[in-house]
Amino acid sequence: MTFASRVTACASLLLACGFDSSGQTGSGSASVGSADDTTTTTGADDGSSTLSGAATSATTSMTTEVDTTATATGPDPDTTGDETTVGTETTAGDTTTAGEGLACPQLLWVGAAEMASGTDVPLVERAQAIGFEITFVLDSASLASDADGQCAVVISGTADSVDVVDRFHDVLVPVITWEYGIYDDMDFVAAGLEGVAEATNAIDVLDPAHPLAAGYPAGMLAIFTGTGRIGYAMGTGAHVVAALPGQPTTATLFEYQPGEILADGSDATGLRIALPIMSAPEGTLEPAGIDLFEAALRRATQP
Repeated sequence: MTFASRVTACASLLLACGFDSSGQTGSGSASVGSADDTTTTTGADDGSSTLSGAATSATTSMTTEVDTTATATGPDPDTTGDETTVGTETTAGDTTTAGEGLACPQLLWVGAAEMASGTDVPLVERAQAIGFEITFVLDSASLASDADGQCAVVISGTADSVDVVDRFHDVLVPVITWEYGIYDDMDFVAAGLEGVAEATNAIDVLDPAHPLAAGYPAGMLAIFTGTGRIGYAMGTGAHVVAALPGQPTTATLFEYQPGEILADGSDATGLRIALPIMSAPEGTLEPAGIDLFEAALRRATQP
């Protein structure tokens, strides 16, 4: 067979096997998803907005980074065998995969702004880093029905207690708050027994075995760098996990389980958690303060 005949035969064979001149077999295609780290607001008429991706950055005592790089399946000839996990957060030497262990990721966030601000910024960043999808609603526009379809309600310390009052008292989903002004409205404690400790930075962990203690040992725990404001309830009937230093009956971190009796004699319709991280006008949240928040989120949304 001549050389030209061989070339013609090989070309015919390749075409019969579906090989085209672009170097691809067949017409199939593959795609790798990309992470969207833009902020999208919806529902402007009712004061609510949904945030996806990274929250507005702020200077805090801890930096949280979320890896949004999609990883294609299969080896990369240019790498040395290292594996990249999508959505990984590294904090103080620990690695947590985004969304790991979350049975229910929808979160309603009630505050004085449509987006995170101030002390809320590192908290929102942590919530997103572990996989929560946050819907913001203005305190003045919030309704009990906003909790429908949500896994938990977070009432920020930025919320005005006059606007929120007892609006979420009877919702069935868990409520997490550090707005001490609604502790009496939520019947965590009788009116006049709630308050805020000014210019302080630490709490006293009394029950280190409780999940809300986030694994921290008994004793003093700094939650602010510099000074902050810590909400409290005096003589509450809740389970107290931490209190103000030297004041074991002045609770700063506590919870009511569903069905437990509240201050007005009614039963709690859902899990209720109070956190000490009110605000930090002259400082920032310590990693421990953010860890307590994550522990509350996980406890509220676990199966």
